[in-house]
Amino acid sequence: MPPPEELERVKLELAQVRTQLNLVEQSRRELTFKLEAATKDLQEARQSLARAEALTAELKQRVEVTQGRVRELEAALAKTQEELRLKEAELGSLRTIKEVAEVWKRERDQALQDLAQVKADVERQVSQAVKAALEQVTREHEAASQAWQAERLKLKEEIAHLQDRLAERGVVGHVFPTDLAGRLAGVLEGLAEGRAAPGKQYAAALTSLEVEARGVLEAPRAGETEPRFVTPEAGKVEPGALSTLRMTFRLLPTVRAEED
Repeated sequence: MPPPEELERVKLELAQVRTQLNLVEQSRRELTFKLEAATKDLQEARQSLARAEALTAELKQRVEVTQGRVRELEAALAKTQEELRLKEAELGSLRTIKEVAEVWKRERDQALQDLAQVKADVERQVSQAVKAALEQVTREHEAASQAWQAERLKLKEEIAHLQDRLAERGVVGHVFPTDLAGRLAGVLEGLAEGRAAPGKQYAAALTSLEVEARGVLEAPRAGETEPRFVTPEAGKVEPGALSTLRMTFRLLPTVRAEED
């Protein structure tokens, strides 16, 4: 049986490994939560950009409709001017041609002024709406990009910090519980065969064995069917943070069939 000092050292190592693994798991959950939040913010920024693009497309469509209206007004004006020219030709011999022409000219000038005002108003409104939409999209995109970059740098720093901590708090080794039980059972079997020393009428033998180990149980990995019992490096994990693995071994009599 190992000396008490060795058992105590093993217990401390197992406790340290458990604390280390708990810290790593907690850090992993925090990083996962932060990464999901950053991904959600990025998705929201992309949705805002898509809405802004849809608004820009709608404004462009309105501009096209307004331009079509302007073309219709220009065509109507051209038609009116043509009618005015014909009427002026028809009334060329009349003395009132000047008055009629002046009326038509005033109407034409007013129509031209109205058309120019409509064009200016439409262009100003469209320009302001497009500019405001683009500025809003740019601000949202820059804010989302800056937030994502800051979160990305923070996550990199935390990952580097965890890697440094893992490098400082290593794992000594691991063993499968069945292998450990088999070896300890072999020790009990070997020491159970007590033989008397020469000149003595008695012999000492080991009839039972109790073992307690501290460490962390891991789930079976790929290609394995048994869990692993991991032992931590000495002085890195608190003993109270580790799991306890207890095994009790006793000698059992073997029943043999009676010979005929």
